Amino acid sequence: MSDRSDTVQFFEQPSQASDEIKKKIISLGLPKSQLGDFLKRLIIKAQQPAQAHIDAVIIRQMAAIWRSHSFPELEDVYQRLLETASAAQAGHDQIGAIQRLINHPLSPTFELGWLDEEPQALTMVMIQSLTPPLDGESDQQLLERMARGESTSMLELKLRRAGATEATIQQAHALRAQSDVVRQLSSASRSDPAEEFEQLADRVLVHARALATRISLNGVANPLAAARPAEMITAEILSDPSVGQLDRAGLLDSDTVNLYGYLCHLSDKCLFPWRSA
Repeated sequence: MSDRSDTVQFFEQPSQASDEIKKKIISLGLPKSQLGDFLKRLIIKAQQPAQAHIDAVIIRQMAAIWRSHSFPELEDVYQRLLETASAAQAGHDQIGAIQRLINHPLSPTFELGWLDEEPQALTMVMIQSLTPPLDGESDQQLLERMARGESTSMLELKLRRAGATEATIQQAHALRAQSDVVRQLSSASRSDPAEEFEQLADRVLVHARALATRISLNGVANPLAAARPAEMITAEILSDPSVGQLDRAGLLDSDTVNLYGYLCHLSDKCLFPWRSA
């Protein structure tokens, strides 16, 4: 082993590598016949930061990008990014391996866009599918995610963009389904429910948008709430029984929970972004 600089060490001749290093490399799957060529190409950069330091710096950089997500959530995203990169580097059966990694609640499966000339390359689309929506992503960009085959809804993507936790997202899906049943039964029992539901939608959206604006304006005093507006809006609505008064015609039984589910329905129709416009 010889020094090219005070920070780089490399093997100019395979014989310079110890038997222990050779055995370790072979045990990792390199054919013995390729060992000599591999060692000639191997470069070891010394005095580099420890892995724990690198991980900590990256997690903090991710926290600056996805401000509305917790450290455990970002650590999960980071781990899947590392595993996906490792699967791509492995080369063999990489498509199956990465499809399994991407098939995750935070990153649904989609058709992979591999580059034929670089079969081990990770595309930007693929990396994006492993990460939550950015705070600044527009509704059009969320629609493009769906168009690429991500098996999710606009409601879920908007909630994630607005800092909703997994528990809140699952609750939103459940309450929306409950509200949809009540809405359909109500529609079937009325001769002309369309106008009444249009009026109800207007009142619900005015209330929800006012909540989002208040949370945004109070951001200086409560930055955590401003960073996760979907969580605050959910808590404000579900904890306030008086919200049921918005349903003057009793279309959804004047029930706060049903009205929250109806708001989720309106959000899926691109009428509410779960944050201040």
